[in-house]
Amino acid sequence: MDKNFLKTETFFIKNVNLQGDTQLLSKELEVAAEALKGELIWDIDTSEIEAILEEDVRIEKAMVEKKIPNELTIKIKTKRPRNYILYKEQIYLLDGEKRAFSYMDEFPIMDLPILSVKRMDEIEELWEILERLKGKQLEKLISQLYIKDENCIEVILLDGTIIKTKSDVTEEKYNLAERLYLKLKSEDEALEYIDIRFGDYIVR
Repeated sequence: MDKNFLKTETFFIKNVNLQGDTQLLSKELEVAAEALKGELIWDIDTSEIEAILEEDVRIEKAMVEKKIPNELTIKIKTKRPRNYILYKEQIYLLDGEKRAFSYMDEFPIMDLPILSVKRMDEIEELWEILERLKGKQLEKLISQLYIKDENCIEVILLDGTIIKTKSDVTEEKYNLAERLYLKLKSEDEALEYIDIRFGDYIVR
């Protein structure tokens, strides 16, 4: 094949197709797509473009494919939030690696717990509490968690009930607290808080 033919206008990028979760990054992706148009398709390093895209903290996976003679397809998979985080009066989305990756208003509102922190290093301790509640009915009822002081973490449920806990409380105690909470709620008992930090439960 004539090498000069491979460098003709036929092989200049004319179309860049954007697929997948592009809404969150629409402006940035449109700019990137325009920048690629007019480039010779043989000169495009798809791996390099994927690596550049994945530097964006909102992107979990990027895939770039060539379609000869003159098209590129960019497929984007954005991260899925695990929790909200409230820090300095601003709410962010937290990914599965405990990193803030987006503002709350950049994503559709989701039914996720809010980790309220004064310092970013508090995330780890609150995350451990959520891990012990994972898969339980209480997990779906959590509105917010925050560290009240060095001896108390408060888990606030959607109905306003507070579970007072701390980092060394075992998963078994959460199981027992869940059964107690559900029993009292089914009996329409007034319930302000359940304190599971000590050997015996304190209910009020």
